Amino acid sequence: YGEKFSRALDPSFERIALAVPRGRGPVEIRSTSDQRLLATLPASTNLPVYVMEWSADGRFLAVKRDHPPSGMRADWEIWETANWRRILLLRDLPLGAVAFHPRLPRVFLGQRAGAAIWDLESGTEVSRFPLDGTPFWLRFAPDGDRFATLHELRGDWIASVHAVTNPSAAPLASHAFAARLSTCN
Repeated sequence: YGEKFSRALDPSFERIALAVPRGRGPVEIRSTSDQRLLATLPASTNLPVYVMEWSADGRFLAVKRDHPPSGMRADWEIWETANWRRILLLRDLPLGAVAFHPRLPRVFLGQRAGAAIWDLESGTEVSRFPLDGTPFWLRFAPDGDRFATLHELRGDWIASVHAVTNPSAAPLASHAFAARLSTCN
């Protein structure tokens, strides 16, 4: 698949999600072994797709549809892969911070000056975490009990770790970097 395609392999490398052509239409799900079309996910809007992310167990797929001109705002589609049903559509979110919980059917999405966890079975927001800035990056710890975030605050880049169980608590750890960070691993 060439440069015109946005693509994401599922965790088992059995399926590939393709935004064809780089964008504004549906997302195709194909078998990696024989390129067979498994599903076509209709677009919620005519915005282009540049980022897609699978949950660790392959049960869910997040599709980011960027608002022009730069993708600093986006609509997120969350799809359940058992029956290829869109279970969540969140419009006009800042940046592109998204993470799936490692064990539970939940997704974590950046919001303005915070982040929110959504339950994918009920389609409801279950937790909201205030942050000093809008997260560029979010990740759950492997046990799902903590999360890390990266956001900008007055020219510094703040990497912090928080407890999932206490949204109002201070970070467990935090560090400010003078240079821009693009991600944390």
